[in-house]
Order: sequence, then structure tokens, then C-alpha cells
Amino acid sequence: MLMELFGLGTDKLIVFRSMLACLIAFLLSLFLIPVWIFVQKMKSISENVEKKYHAGLDDKLSSKKDTPTMGGIFIYITSLGGLVLVSRISHEPVLTILSLFSIFLLIGLGDDLSKFFRVGKGLSLISKSVIQICGILFSSLVIYRYVLSYGGGVGTTLYLPFIGTLNLGFLYVIFIAMSLFVFTNGVNFADGLDGLAAGTFLITLFGLMAVTYITGRVDFSRYLEITYIPNAGSLTIFLSSLFGALIGFLWFNFNPSQVFMGDCGSLALGCVLVSVVAMTKTEFMMVGLGLIYIAEFLSSFVQVLSFKLFKKRPLLIAPFHYIPYLKGVHENKVTLRIIMIHFLLCLSSLFLLKIK
Repeated sequence: MLMELFGLGTDKLIVFRSMLACLIAFLLSLFLIPVWIFVQKMKSISENVEKKYHAGLDDKLSSKKDTPTMGGIFIYITSLGGLVLVSRISHEPVLTILSLFSIFLLIGLGDDLSKFFRVGKGLSLISKSVIQICGILFSSLVIYRYVLSYGGGVGTTLYLPFIGTLNLGFLYVIFIAMSLFVFTNGVNFADGLDGLAAGTFLITLFGLMAVTYITGRVDFSRYLEITYIPNAGSLTIFLSSLFGALIGFLWFNFNPSQVFMGDCGSLALGCVLVSVVAMTKTEFMMVGLGLIYIAEFLSSFVQVLSFKLFKKRPLLIAPFHYIPYLKGVHENKVTLRIIMIHFLLCLSSLFLLKIK
């Protein structure tokens, strides 16, 4: 391991090792992603831009149809590279988060590859839903088993700001499963405009890094009256490496995008959000750190449900980020405004650590 060459132990200097992991992942991204873009263009592997049932939007998005995709593979590879070089992955929190990250990467990758081999159609809605639900249920049980190790009912207890606590028992599995369903799909829906999903999730990662660092320190967690989580600092290093990988990806993903992350990236990132807040017992942070993704999910869900039941669409288009874009607001302006709103929401949610 790289850090041991400099005489630094695996349990020392979390902040320094986190910054180094971030830098390494970023540099790996700058090297590997252009290679991936070149290979995909040579093999004619490109993003299929689905019809959004609105001619104006379809015309706007038509320029993206030849853009290389599945960049999420290299978000995974480069973040893993940064992590391995500066830390051990034998800590249980890291092994758990990597296994869940890998599950949703593979689920998304299956759909991305099927779109290519089936000329853009991808998996059927039923097949995709069954695979995703199976992955969600398995991941929920993994998280449930992990938090049970905290003992004393702490693992299955939700801390609700301004309200108190609620012990869900085995229902905690259902809570996590529903959260995974909302946030994995929410991040996926956000991956519609150049830089939107990657840009907003960078801010989410910053909030998650703060949470893992605080909960991994006895003094900070005692002061803020939150649960101390042993080895949570190792999660900080993983998230920092993922942060660097995502910056490198955004370098090529911002408008005009040279590569999309695909389902393999967006589903995996949504899983990271839910898994980390569950493992650090800060589930109440989920709303603030992911409200944009909840809005993305709900706008699409309500639109589809209303059309199925009443043959009416309450929104001009779904998910909601397409509405200002369709009305003529420049793509970059829509993306940056949503990112700014997301930043304020994430910053506000961090205050809940103290005032809850």
C-alpha cells in the first residue's frame, strides 16, 4: 500500500489520505476516460436518447445520441484505484459499501449493454424492474445485517429531527429498500442534462464525507450527540476517492458532454448515498443530501401514474429538470441553478447534525 511506503499507518491521517485518494482517482480519470471515449467511438457504442414524448425536447436532445456512454465503469475503477493505493479495503465498512456499489454497477451495466446489443431498446420494463428489485432487496438485507452489529437496537432506530427516535425493527429492511428504490432511480433520472447528475452528486459526496468523518471520531460524535461508528473514517477515504473520480468524469461530462455515465454509474451512486447514511446512522440526512433526487423521482412517478390512471400528464414533461430546458433556458444555466439549489440544501442538512 502506497501510504506504508511513507511510514504512515492505515489508521492515521484520515484527512491527508482522503485528499491523496481523491487526487489519485482524479488523475486516473483524466488518463483512462479519454481512452474509453476513443474506444467507444471506434466501436460505435453510443448513448441512446430515449423519446420523451415531446417533439421539442426530442429535437433538443437529438445532438446527444452519438455520445459515448457507460462512463460509470471508470468512475468505479478509478475510485477503487485511489482507495486501494492509500488504504486497506479489509475494513468491514469499506467491504460492505464496495459490495453494494458493485451490485448496482452490474445491474446498471446489464441494462446499458442490452441497449447496445438490442439497438437501443434495452431490457424490458418488467425485466429491468425484477432485476432491480432483487438487487434492492438483497442490498437492504446486507445493510440490515450490518447495522444489527451496533447492538442495543441502535442499528434499526431512526433519529428524526425535532421529533425523537423510532425503532423500526425488521421494518428497517423495508425502509432501506424503499430508499434505495427512490434514490437509485432519482440519480438515474437526473442523468439527463450534461453535468447534472455528476455535479449534484459531488456536493452530496462532500456532505457524506463530513458525516463519515464526524461519526468516525469519538470526540465529534459525543459533542454532536450522534452515534459513534468505529472505522467510519475508512468510508471517508472511499468517498474522497469517489469524489476525485467524479470530478475527473465531470471534466468530460459537462456541456457539451463527451461521455455519459449510463445506468451503471447513476444507479451505483444512488446506492452509495443510501448505504452511507444507513451505516453511519444519519438517515435523517438523506432528505437534505438527496432532495433533488427525490424531486426527480416523484416528478417522473406522478407523471407516469397520472397518465396510467387518468390519461393526463400534470407536468409539461418529466423529470422536472426538462421543464425549464424545454422552455428555452440554456442547458448550462438549468444545470448550474439546480446544482446551486442542491448545495444550499446539503449545507442546510449539515446543521441538523447539531440541532436535531
